[in-house]
Amino acid sequence: MKKFSLIFLVISLFFISLLSAQSSFFFTNKEINNWYLEVKEEDKLAEIQKVITTDEINELVNKHNSNKDSLLPYFHFIDFDNDGLRDLLFNGKIGNKNYVLIYKKKTDGSYRFIFNQTGEIIQSNAPYQQNPLSFTIWNKNCCGYKVSILTKWVCISNNNTSYFLIQDKSLIYNNTLLPEIGTKKIPLAAFTIKTEVAKLRLSPRLDDESLIEGINAWKGNHISLHPQGASGVIYHSLKDKDGTTWYFICIFTGKDHPTRTDRIKLSGEIEDCENYSYYGCIHGDNLHVITQ
Repeated sequence: MKKFSLIFLVISLFFISLLSAQSSFFFTNKEINNWYLEVKEEDKLAEIQKVITTDEINELVNKHNSNKDSLLPYFHFIDFDNDGLRDLLFNGKIGNKNYVLIYKKKTDGSYRFIFNQTGEIIQSNAPYQQNPLSFTIWNKNCCGYKVSILTKWVCISNNNTSYFLIQDKSLIYNNTLLPEIGTKKIPLAAFTIKTEVAKLRLSPRLDDESLIEGINAWKGNHISLHPQGASGVIYHSLKDKDGTTWYFICIFTGKDHPTRTDRIKLSGEIEDCENYSYYGCIHGDNLHVITQ
């Protein structure tokens, strides 16, 4: 059984490396790979056996009609809080759904289950200067849903206790045009909305006539309307065929600057949308760009 598991692990890792080479989002990096600790395969399998029989794993495997051997390639040793102990990270698929699971290593050699989120890690910090792990999870929409969720998590360590908290949350509506901006999600500039109202759109195109989602939806390619004074950050700029400047942005929402005519709210998929930021395209004439 152990020999079979090792062969399966090697083959699976090969195919995973091919898949991970394909960028699937507008910002990705492979910094999470730099957190992985080198361990002999037999030692790795022995440690994985301590967690793969837990109730949490059994529940997920049964839920997705999967098998435990298929999970093995997605386990990695990390030290997410720099305490010198090798924790276990699961970052991969169970059945056809992505999960991020973290087991904290205890001083007695056992593990404590501390993190369970759907989605995949698409970006993380680099492991240097004893900084704890932080990462962004993309929970991509599927199965008829219209909204994808991006969540950034940061590790907090206090009094020998480590856990993860959400730093920020953002949303992307289905079919939003995502530019390729390289491996680093670095804001180019901050902005505020200077017009009375601004339309966040799916693509860099003025379209208030198309039936994007069928006869029962409103016309046009806008995602949401944002009031004067709303703020955010620019990640990409481009000009259309007419020389008009467009920006791909992340715009902050909230009770002080509520959205209107909001497809994300209308979807009913997200509770408390005002606690999220929105990604999309916006016409340059709507923005006051804040320069340093």
